[in-house]
Amino acid sequence: MDTPRRRLLQGLAAAGVWAATPPLRAQATQSAVGPTSGRNTVVQGAEAKALFDAVFAHLPAAQRAVLNDPRREVQLALTRIDRDADGSPRLRTATWGVQRQRWFPAASVVKLPMALMFAEVLEAAGLGFNARSVLASAPRSGNWDENDPLVEPVWNTLWRVLVISENPPFNRLFDLLGPDAVHERLAALGFADTRLIARLGSPDPALNRQTVASRLQAPETDATGELAWVDRRVQPALRASERRFPFGEARKGEAWMDDTGRVIPGARDFSFANFLPIEDAHAMVRRLIFPERVRRSLRWNFSEATRLSLLRITGLFPRESPILASGTHAPLAFNDGYAKFLVVGDRDAAPQGFRSFGKTGEAFGHQSETALLTDADGDCEVLLTANIYANADGVLNDDRYDYDTVSRPFLAALGRAALAAERERPRPHRAGAVFLPRMLGLG
Repeated sequence: MDTPRRRLLQGLAAAGVWAATPPLRAQATQSAVGPTSGRNTVVQGAEAKALFDAVFAHLPAAQRAVLNDPRREVQLALTRIDRDADGSPRLRTATWGVQRQRWFPAASVVKLPMALMFAEVLEAAGLGFNARSVLASAPRSGNWDENDPLVEPVWNTLWRVLVISENPPFNRLFDLLGPDAVHERLAALGFADTRLIARLGSPDPALNRQTVASRLQAPETDATGELAWVDRRVQPALRASERRFPFGEARKGEAWMDDTGRVIPGARDFSFANFLPIEDAHAMVRRLIFPERVRRSLRWNFSEATRLSLLRITGLFPRESPILASGTHAPLAFNDGYAKFLVVGDRDAAPQGFRSFGKTGEAFGHQSETALLTDADGDCEVLLTANIYANADGVLNDDRYDYDTVSRPFLAALGRAALAAERERPRPHRAGAVFLPRMLGLG
């Protein structure tokens, strides 16, 4: 039967976004967000406490101690999803321990909003994931391997930045979009405090304001049948306005180790580093998953096909990426917990039926993740964002952080606790046909 969903899946497979067309189910023709009657309610006080207490009750004692240790600076945002009989979601969101004006490294979590804004630019230029980007030269600063190509297919950039979580693809997107355009768009979306002002691996504010010239090109076949690449968007080298942390100085740590191994006492100034508040990261993912639960002007501006494609990419484990199959990356270096901390961060393989859709980050003793966690057992689903600081000696840049002993076990246990709370509570209606992994052919 030729349904809109069948045509959508076939189109995505043909574009190379999906390695193969997933199983088609005739009943799953409804949008993943369901009807428009749902809403997001921010809850506080006793109701917010009850939401988190239900999760914390499933934490082992050792992890409850970590949760309540002020040295760990734990910040959380949680959205509980209740479904109506027709599958439409009603959302309740709460935060725990959030201090909006306290700087912490956003790290690789910034790759998600940058990729989403890049997808918006692609569609505005009439391009899809089969387009390619061209940089005039390597970015002025930041992580960039000598083997990184100046010309790269869009789909490859998205796989690398969202699944393998490499830094050079982010720096490519940084130059393709430009900081001024990025922050104009973030402000329009209501994320005026977010700062994406630095390439990854670049502490130089002046160089981070300078981008190289770039092009976005579409594949076309000429009169002779030969493939040609046609410019659809051309951007000159730009110099961006100066931006910094929006709440004064951003200082962190008790000391800093420089490149010579010398430890310099005192807090480090990160005023010109990236910053992504917990609530903003959480809202970015929530709007991606439930776009019709926010007014149109605050939605990510791309098609339903692009939205589902991006979600599917974020839901894959590295072992499922065609990049690993190409032989350019060593598969053994990328287990299931490599870039997914919640639920699976302390183990090599994800539990059967588990999927998450979002992004992780790790830098300077902090680990973060914002993701929709799902379990096929009972169609459990919960949106969770978490950040934790694990750096006992307080020295930054010494690569002596407590990731394996503190933050990874905590985030994994927290994710499992969140899903356990969902399994336990009464849920008269399940997601059914609009359960996201099922919609995307991932379970």
